[in-house]
Amino acid sequence: NQRRGRMEGCTEKLATAQKAYLKTIKAAAKARGDLGIATYAFSKQYHGGCGSHPDLKDHAQMSVELANYVKKVKNW
Repeated sequence: NQRRGRMEGCTEKLATAQKAYLKTIKAAAKARGDLGIATYAFSKQYHGGCGSHPDLKDHAQMSVELANYVKKVKNW
C-alpha cells in the first residue's frame, strides 16, 4: 500500500528527528554539568491500540523493555 509506505517513511523521519533532539538536549545538560541524563528509544513501535497508540499488551512489553534499560543504566 502506497499510503502505508509514506506513513512509515514519515514515522522513521520523526523518530530520527526525535532522537537527534534528545541527543542535543542531553549534550546541553552535560555541558552544564548534569551528567545524570540518559535517553532511550524503544526497540520498535508499539501501536496495537486505537489510533496507532499502544494497547495494554504493548504497555506491558514497553514497561519490561524500559525497566531493563533503567536497570542497566543504574547498575541494578
